[in-house]
Amino acid sequence: MATDTAVACQQGPCHTFHDRGRNAREASELRRIIQLMLLTLALVCLAPAAIGRLAESRQQFLVDSLAHSVAGADLITEQYETGWITSRSIHRLRLDDPAYINAARELTGIPNLDESPELVIRSRIAHGPWPLLQGRPGLARVHSEVTFVVGQDEISIPGVAITDIGLDGSGVTVFDSPGMETTVESGSAFIRWHATDLRISFDRQVRNLDSLGTIGELEFLGSHGEIRFGPIRVDGRSAYTTHGFWSGESRLNVARFSTTGIDGASFHEEGIELDLAVLPDGDLVTHRYEITLDPFASPRVDAGQLQLAGTIENLVAAALGRLLAERTGGRWSSDRQSWTGVFSAASRFHLREFLVEADGERARLEFECHLRDAIGAETDPGELLRALQGQGTILLSEGLLPMLIGNGNDPAAVESLLAIGYLRRVEGGLLAELRLGGGLLTINGLPIPLPMPAD
Repeated sequence: MATDTAVACQQGPCHTFHDRGRNAREASELRRIIQLMLLTLALVCLAPAAIGRLAESRQQFLVDSLAHSVAGADLITEQYETGWITSRSIHRLRLDDPAYINAARELTGIPNLDESPELVIRSRIAHGPWPLLQGRPGLARVHSEVTFVVGQDEISIPGVAITDIGLDGSGVTVFDSPGMETTVESGSAFIRWHATDLRISFDRQVRNLDSLGTIGELEFLGSHGEIRFGPIRVDGRSAYTTHGFWSGESRLNVARFSTTGIDGASFHEEGIELDLAVLPDGDLVTHRYEITLDPFASPRVDAGQLQLAGTIENLVAAALGRLLAERTGGRWSSDRQSWTGVFSAASRFHLREFLVEADGERARLEFECHLRDAIGAETDPGELLRALQGQGTILLSEGLLPMLIGNGNDPAAVESLLAIGYLRRVEGGLLAELRLGGGLLTINGLPIPLPMPAD
């Protein structure tokens, strides 16, 4: 009986019921496949454009950050053409700082040139389908080329900067240049720049940067003489603070620096080390610096070295950020309170070492200074100077002093300072003891009133 029922189901209504269920499941699966195909097609069609807009905002943020970090830089024009797979952009940075304008006058040979030089960044952005960045999917890859515009001349910087932006918005920029040789047509300047390889990594907010690489030697021959410096080895890590300035530590090694004037006078230095640190601590910030020049030669020194190390501690971070923002805008504040507001009651200045050696002669200076009294944001410069209290020593060999003050080897220069009392002979050379307090500086107990600024 059961067997007959099973056979009946296979041949009758039961068999029809199972067929309908299977057909419904197959139709449902087909609809899901079609929906998935439509979604995939939509992503393929629409995602590159959406990624392009994201890449545009990311690159704009990077260029804005560059403009903000370079003193006197102003982002004056920008152009962006969004495509489906690739886009193009042009950004123009005008450099209004007086140092850049003076360099432009030297390059062009036009002493009264008022036109600011510009950096023009032309970029091609690949953003869809998602480019492979170091073997994995990424948001975009940006190829950028840079041109330096000065007067009527355009100087193309050889090489390309490639920026890879990951899916999380972080990325890395690698600039690789084979170097260049060029003559500025409107002037008499010649530029030679050697190969450069620089890598900068950044997080998604572009608030943490790691820099590593080598900037090639630069040779510049102009109407006032010749300058050579580099190559420069760069190694640094920095973070942008909430107070509007960069903190962190960086090291620069400059292999060579030399200048030669049209009169033949020259300064030559082999090996410059700069160790710089900006260390925030809550509402305060400390600067640390160490600078070494070893060896150097000048018209009056055949072989010398210089070492400088010190700290500026416990500055008011917010006030310093406001002051630096004005400097980035191409100007320094004329408001004295903007300057005095940078110092807190805990501010301290410590020159740990200032050592100069020249042709076997040497001088060493150590000095420490702090604020004796608490000051506020309304403190005027005169009150700030009167609140400073410090002490230090200068110890130098007798042969160095005439070289420093420009009297050759005239011993009368030393004897006159000994007779007055500003120097006294001790074992090892000449000594001067410095004391600062109440707006008065003393050298070996002899007072030297400091000029007090007007309120």
